[in-house]
Amino acid sequence: MQTLGLAVITKNEEADIERCLRSVPFADQVVVVDSGSTDRTIEIAERCGARVIQRAWPGFPKQKQFAMDQMETDWVLVLDADERLTDEAQAEIRAILDRPRTAGGPDGYRISRFPRFLGRELRHGRGPDSPVRLLRRGRGRYSSREFHEGILVDGPVAEMSSGMVHECSTVVDRLEKIQAETELEMRYRPEDRPGVVRLFVNPVRFFLSFMFRRGGWRDGMEGAIWTALFAFQIFFREARFFEASLKDSR
Repeated sequence: MQTLGLAVITKNEEADIERCLRSVPFADQVVVVDSGSTDRTIEIAERCGARVIQRAWPGFPKQKQFAMDQMETDWVLVLDADERLTDEAQAEIRAILDRPRTAGGPDGYRISRFPRFLGRELRHGRGPDSPVRLLRRGRGRYSSREFHEGILVDGPVAEMSSGMVHECSTVVDRLEKIQAETELEMRYRPEDRPGVVRLFVNPVRFFLSFMFRRGGWRDGMEGAIWTALFAFQIFFREARFFEASLKDSR
């Protein structure tokens, strides 16, 4: 059987880190790279058997790449602290590890990620995405972009049939993430002044498309709120850029 390493980055993740680490009980190596937690994250991670490395924050891609670079296993799985594998994904990864390596086989796998919002897993609309999270050690690296970073695999990539759950418990949790993501994007996206379409039309178009054309209504009120929050994120981001353009013109 091939070996698996689990890499996770953290800062103040005491509410989620144990659930994340416990969802990969067959990992041969577990590394948590922490950037200054002031809660019980480190204590909990060590209790779960992780090797914790404390390191100053250099940005998402560099921190995640550093965590991956600590691995000595055949395969590397990267999870965020608020993510966990489903039972089906655990079984599927075990099956991948059991297979002998063959020429031309996948060097990486995409794993569908389903949000769990207000206690409900969202399966439609703006619900799942499928980032690359499992790869052969040494066959991929993180891209250099500072937001929406991803793993670039040097070889074939397949998609797992099972997935993982992304915990986002409350509306406040989601709003805090919107704020953080917008601040990050403002640092790296060229500044300009958005017009009426980007400020007002695009958020409405997004909501209607994901709710009705892509079936978000099937996730009930939780799905409608989740989709509305993404539409709000579009408006909030463009409003912040408009605000910045006003400051620059004065």
